[in-house]
Amino acid sequence: MAKKKEPLAKKVKHVSKAVVKRKAPVQYVFEDGKLLLSNGSTKYLIWFRDIMFIDIDDGQFNCIRINCKDGKVIVIEGTLEKILEHLPFPDFIMVHRSFVANMLYAKTFVRDKDSGVLYLSEKIKVKVSKGHYNDVDVSMAHGANVLDFKVVEVKEPEE
Repeated sequence: MAKKKEPLAKKVKHVSKAVVKRKAPVQYVFEDGKLLLSNGSTKYLIWFRDIMFIDIDDGQFNCIRINCKDGKVIVIEGTLEKILEHLPFPDFIMVHRSFVANMLYAKTFVRDKDSGVLYLSEKIKVKVSKGHYNDVDVSMAHGANVLDFKVVEVKEPEE
């Protein structure tokens, strides 16, 4: 008899309370899904894999920006907390109160005593608040073969 998989949020005890409250099912890392947004008669379909990050739009009250990998930015009414309810953990995580990262694009996480930095690409880096360290750690490690080796050096390709 096949053993039923236990949801990640139940297996991992140290994720934030915000992760456990989500309406989207907790699924395997980088499960692709989509958001359907509408503006009256026009509908916009956005695949999870196309979203790099979501942040607060400081210029407009109660609006957030969905930043896509192709450079497109879609501004919608709502809050980060509300949209996070529809995005799966560990793919999408809040790294601080005004920024949600798509961990598909996470390259490096550098943590310090008081703050951390998550690199989504060479050009995009974002601060990680101390309260979200564990969420980033869990998300980066989930589904990966974690090696207990010390990285000695990383050489970037020359341009």
